This record gives sequence, C-alpha cells and structure tokens, in this order.
Amino acid sequence: MGSAHFHDHQARTPMHAAIVLDLVGHALPVPGIEDVVFVTGMESDPALERTITSLPPCACLRLVTALNRYVGDISDHHAFRLGQVPYLFFSCGRWEHYHAPSDTPERLDWRKTAAVADLVEALARDVAERALSGPWEGYDTTPTDLVTMRAAVGPLLARLGVPLETRADIDRVAATLLHQFAL
Repeated sequence: MGSAHFHDHQARTPMHAAIVLDLVGHALPVPGIEDVVFVTGMESDPALERTITSLPPCACLRLVTALNRYVGDISDHHAFRLGQVPYLFFSCGRWEHYHAPSDTPERLDWRKTAAVADLVEALARDVAERALSGPWEGYDTTPTDLVTMRAAVGPLLARLGVPLETRADIDRVAATLLHQFAL
C-alpha cells in the first residue's frame, strides 16, 4: 500500500498522527443508521478520545468509535499503527459497489461526504494542537465506545433486545456489524 511506502521511505520527520479515510462516502444500507461513520484508533493515544468527544455535533453524521482489533489492518492506517504513530481510521465499511463498475459518483452520499470533510478539518486542527504521549494502544476506550454506539445504534439494539452495557456487549455488536458490512 502507498501508506506503507510513505511511512517507511518518504516520511522525512517524525509524524504526530495519521488521519485515514477509506470508504466514507456512502450511506450505510440499514434504515436509521445511514449517516454512521465508524472510527478506530482512539486506543492509540488517550488524547485522541478527547479529540473525538470534543468534536462539534453534526445533524447529518454520527460517529461510532471502536477498537482497531475489530477490523484489523485493512487499510492505509496499518502502516502508521505498526509504526506506533497515533492514528484515527474512518470508514463506512465495504458496500455492494466496492471495486465494482457500479461504484460511480452518483451513488455517493454527498451530504455525508461534505459532513465528513468538515469533521476531518475540525479533527485535524484539534489533533495538531494536542500532545500525543501515549500509552500506545494501552488505553481503554470502552466508556466512549459505549456512548457513541448507544447514540448511533442504541434504539435499534433496544428494539432487538440486544444489551449494550459492557465491552463484551460491544464485542457482540461489533461482530454482527462486521459481518453485515464486511468491514
């Protein structure tokens, strides 16, 4: 991947943090959560949680934070994670048009894409001003993961009778979402 080559061969100075976006321009195909964007990497530095929780709310975009272990190193963030550079990875997961001829601009959710662009601008400004000093991947994000997941999918889970109180509950919901969206 290009990010691995950049990290290993082109980066001339230490990197403060990486913000990686992959597949963020489409709506999720589940009624009621079309506007969700998943973000991993908060566990790479505790200050990133403060960045995420301080972002201004957006009426057309909801973030669900999760551990990177749920999706693994499936995108360009992997080079930074392996190099222990604090990172945030944003994605809506794969969709039916992924790498297909039908993946065309008119299928994108442009309102969501614009909201993601605004979010990334605010996020980049905040991360640039924060001291990122670890611990590296030793930070428990469960409280924020519960808050973001409840805000985004809590009503749906409640209707289905699925509890969302512990990391084990998050693990079960994440496994279901990963299977559904092939993240």
